[in-house]
Amino acid sequence: MTKMTLREKAETLLDRMDRNADPLSKDEIRALIHELRVHQIELEIQNEELRLSETNLDTARDLYLNLFNHAPVGYLAVEETGMILKANQTFGDMIGVDSESLRYKPFVDCIYSEDREIFRSRFRAFFKHPDQKNMELRISAAEGAFFYARLEGRLDVLGYPLSRGESSKQAMLMTVSDVSDRKKIEKEHRRELNVSASLTEVASLLLAGSNIEDISHLVLESAKQLTGSRFGFAGYVDRATGNFVSTTMTRDIWNQCDIPDKKVVFEKFCGLWGWVLKNRKPVYTNTPGDDPRSTGTPKGHIPIDSFLAAPVVIGERLIGQIALANSIRDYTARDLSTLERLAYLYGLSIQRMWSEEELKEAKEDAEAADVAKSRFLATMSHEIRTPMNAIIGMTNLLMDTQLNSEQREYLEIANTSAVHLLALLDDILSISKIEAGDVELEHLRFDIRDSLKKVMHSFHLKADEKQLELTFEVDDDVPEALAGDMHRLNQILINLVGNAVKFTEKGSIHAHIALEELFDETVDLKFSVSDTGVGVPLEKQEKIFEPFSQADSSITRTFGGTGLGLTICKHIVEAMGGKIRVDSKPGRGSTFQFTAKFTKVHPHLSPEDHPAKYGSSSTNNGKSDDNARQNDQITILLAEDNVFNQKLAVTVLEKKGYRVIVANNGREAVKAYEEQTPDLILMDVEMPAMDGMEATRRIREVEKSSGGYVPIVAMTAHAMEGDRDRVMASGMDAYMSKPVDPDAIYEMVDHLIKS
Repeated sequence: MTKMTLREKAETLLDRMDRNADPLSKDEIRALIHELRVHQIELEIQNEELRLSETNLDTARDLYLNLFNHAPVGYLAVEETGMILKANQTFGDMIGVDSESLRYKPFVDCIYSEDREIFRSRFRAFFKHPDQKNMELRISAAEGAFFYARLEGRLDVLGYPLSRGESSKQAMLMTVSDVSDRKKIEKEHRRELNVSASLTEVASLLLAGSNIEDISHLVLESAKQLTGSRFGFAGYVDRATGNFVSTTMTRDIWNQCDIPDKKVVFEKFCGLWGWVLKNRKPVYTNTPGDDPRSTGTPKGHIPIDSFLAAPVVIGERLIGQIALANSIRDYTARDLSTLERLAYLYGLSIQRMWSEEELKEAKEDAEAADVAKSRFLATMSHEIRTPMNAIIGMTNLLMDTQLNSEQREYLEIANTSAVHLLALLDDILSISKIEAGDVELEHLRFDIRDSLKKVMHSFHLKADEKQLELTFEVDDDVPEALAGDMHRLNQILINLVGNAVKFTEKGSIHAHIALEELFDETVDLKFSVSDTGVGVPLEKQEKIFEPFSQADSSITRTFGGTGLGLTICKHIVEAMGGKIRVDSKPGRGSTFQFTAKFTKVHPHLSPEDHPAKYGSSSTNNGKSDDNARQNDQITILLAEDNVFNQKLAVTVLEKKGYRVIVANNGREAVKAYEEQTPDLILMDVEMPAMDGMEATRRIREVEKSSGGYVPIVAMTAHAMEGDRDRVMASGMDAYMSKPVDPDAIYEMVDHLIKS
């Protein structure tokens, strides 16, 4: 029976009694009592369940409060006015108070004073936009401290009254997390990034620094900024004296220092900075007055409240020091680490400058040595070629006289030895030019078949003596007319054919020129010189192209030679855009092959049709073929200071019928030119009183005012690279290196006067 049913039944019975109705029967009374007992039992059960629910509720509330108060983060309920409705004890512990004391206190009072305005503006925005929000700011703690906190909140209605008599209300539910450790890490990370960025900038500026003073100033200012220092200095240890040179220092140090004999160069090291240099160790202290290492500082030094310094050491070399003082905060190990990194960059920069200075000095020394070497070689060339000119010339003249067979044999031996000695000198000069990178190529027209024919013909006598077959061949598709450096090409061919003749005792020697590749304007040719001589072992075939190297070091005793020829050939070939190689088998012979690039020239065009591209060996001397004269009508002025060479040249020229005037130096040559107006001048370059180039310049000046033009030929014992350019620049028309072949003199005179 339900509660309502019992009530209705009781009311019915009571109504009957009030109206004097018939009393209840026993059965009715019995049934009613039974129902009342059942209902009583139900009420007792309900009461028990209610007591149990209250107990569970108390347990749950206690558990909730325990979790709420001891959660790992702070919990807050803050109403729109900013009052704290509820706070857990975790938050109370964060700020050092009992959480109950925070109820109905303004939450802004818990915010660090410098961040309160930020909180107010953000908190108002919370209620306008009810989505979950967060912010990070500082929360005040006990004794004036603070910590960084992250606040995360959402707008909600509290589902229970906060106290008796209170109704539920809308509030901002917040969690407060201490993020101080994370902020500290972030701060250190940002600081490290700033330090790295500063060091990178300093490094780039240091590398671009022009002198030690500039880079010292830059590194000192960077060190002060990164460590908050007021004072400082930077400097280096002098390489020669070992003294410390304070290249730069803050102005306050100098202005506030009252030491009578202030200086920037220190022979003795004292105080903490001296300890750093002596021990090559860094140091930092925030109580320098109590530091036992701080000794020897003279009176009048500025007061030092804190000190930080690092030696500049690269490898084992002490280069200098950076020192700082009086920071706005205490120095830390991190400051020392930063300074050491700066010191390393500073050291690299100084070392780079010193290396550049040393390199510059070494370069200047090398250049001076190279100049001295060139002067020595030029002098030796001149001193050797001058007597060689007389020796070879006189032996040639003597061999043209009546001689018996024994006398002729002796003269031929002397002449051959002199020519060989001159060839050795040419090899030494050529390798000197190559080492100096002075291989220059001419670009003149020539006939390659005629050139090879002349080279091979020059070895016929030697080949005949050894009964060697000497042949050559040029393929039909090789162009007839080419432009390039014929003299350098001949130098290569003469060397290769000469070696073949030298190292071949029986058999044959064959030279061959083939077309390698044909282009629109140029042609690549392939040259080969084959012999049946001694051959070169495989392991020695690369070595023979190195200076002063031969396949067998004892070979000079059998065949002679300097070991320079193939080195010279290799460099000339490479300058001509080609490569050289050898295929050889010991005892069966060798084949030397090389390639070279030349410019094609149309056969029907003369050099004058291509003066800019191919050059021309003709000289305009103001005379035509119609004015050509016999030799006895031609006057040649010979300017030569060496008596033997005078005798040789006069004899050679007079044999051809030329009239010769002799001048002993440049000054006499200018005077003779003005008085007798010769048809051609043979001008020695190096003479006393006035050299040949100065004499040439003066003659050309006279011609400018008086008119006329006399060809001038340089005859010099100098054969170094650049000699030709220098003499031609002085106004000469041609260049002949001593010793001069009589036939070469006749050809030159005939070309310049009769053409």
